[in-house]
Amino acid sequence: MRHVHYAITPDMRDRWVRHMMAAVDTLDLDAGQDDTMREYLVRAADFMVNAD
Repeated sequence: MRHVHYAITPDMRDRWVRHMMAAVDTLDLDAGQDDTMREYLVRAADFMVNAD
């Protein structure tokens, strides 16, 4: 709900995901944790899109 007042486009989502994936790349996560984190971030980003 905190983002509802801001237009978030697919392009904005993609840029945010790119930066978050780069941040995850710097972590020392095991394969399962890495997959879980990346899947969560992509799902969260998709959920935030509210504009074309």
